[in-house]
Amino acid sequence: MFMLLLLHFVPDSWDPAGILARYRERLAPGSFLAVTHVAADPGSTGLDEAIKVYTTRQNQQNQPFPRTHDQVLRFFEGFDLVEPGLVGCAMWNPEGAGDMSDDPSVNSLPYTGVGRKP
Repeated sequence: MFMLLLLHFVPDSWDPAGILARYRERLAPGSFLAVTHVAADPGSTGLDEAIKVYTTRQNQQNQPFPRTHDQVLRFFEGFDLVEPGLVGCAMWNPEGAGDMSDDPSVNSLPYTGVGRKP
């Protein structure tokens, strides 16, 4: 199941972790969940400004809800995280030159992870 750049548009009031738990219950053992999500941790360089620019160009229905590493990690409850775990997209199995930025703060945004249902 792919939840790529989607869950950060789901407000907390909708209980995104609960939504994923209901999907997980219906998935067959061995199924995978892939998530990417905008980060809200300290050091998320330029994130506030990017969100402000984005929301001024979009309607309120498309407002992003960035979350911390721990909040995104909660989406994987009931799944076994695949190595290297929940990390910045650039750090999820880079294959060579150009996969990572020289700016370490950019490499941690957004989060990405893959989980496997036991």
